[in-house]
Amino acid sequence: MTWRAYQVVFKLKSPLHIGCGKVGNVQRTRSYVTGRVFWGALTMRLTRDGTDEPATDTKQYECYGKKVDDNLAFTYFYPAIESNGDYKVKVKWPWGSENENESLFRRCFLSSYASTALVYPQQAAEEGLLHEVEFISPRTLDEGKQVYLVGYVFEKIEKEECAVKWKEACYRLQMGGERGYGWGNVAVKEIKKLTESEKLFNAYTWTSENISSENSSIVIQALENSRLLAHTKTKEKLLIQGEIEPLVGREWKVANQAGESVAFSGLCWTPGSMVKQPSTFVIQKFGIWKFND
Repeated sequence: MTWRAYQVVFKLKSPLHIGCGKVGNVQRTRSYVTGRVFWGALTMRLTRDGTDEPATDTKQYECYGKKVDDNLAFTYFYPAIESNGDYKVKVKWPWGSENENESLFRRCFLSSYASTALVYPQQAAEEGLLHEVEFISPRTLDEGKQVYLVGYVFEKIEKEECAVKWKEACYRLQMGGERGYGWGNVAVKEIKKLTESEKLFNAYTWTSENISSENSSIVIQALENSRLLAHTKTKEKLLIQGEIEPLVGREWKVANQAGESVAFSGLCWTPGSMVKQPSTFVIQKFGIWKFND
């Protein structure tokens, strides 16, 4: 059993909202696409493409979601600008001395859209329903350059091919929130196969490691003072400087209604936190990193 790695580049075609909590009437967005969001978009497309009839049965989505878990691993996806055929990833570090970096990122990539429900007889906004949704812009706000999303997908190979047709599905993905308004539309710009000598995000070496006689996983090697590029589960032996947040999301379980089940992935260091020692991390479900001790 082996793994193949691919650099995947999406062209962002419409505003992208990745939920990050609410402040007042503003629904904030993360500055990157989490593994859970990519997993959800990929599972939805695989299910609908693989079903002749309308995909209305929750068990269908559960089946394809398990196939994604068993056969793929992936990183988070980050905004990038193309320059001379290369993609320079832009990241907003959320803490410490990077406030200037955060301000530059916000002025370049983030905007918002305000709306409300109306009370027509009074010709006024309905009380309490004014809201503003923050988003990653498909073009930079300062120079109008096209914005791309860059990340990596690892496929498990058995009998010369992967059991999941994820490449075909990537050409018809819609990610994030507000999809009913046309947000989150992406187009594949590039899916490029990598060798193990090529680094992820031009900074991190990777390899596959056997974790049992029948299973293996992707291991990321991070140098001292490098940044975490995914939520990383907290560990007593792990020396990291940054922010910690509870990683919580809603799931659609077979026995429950949509969004009724709350999934808690544990306490995690946020992307951008700094590793203070050379460390290795295993990529787990939803692209979450775990310290490999």
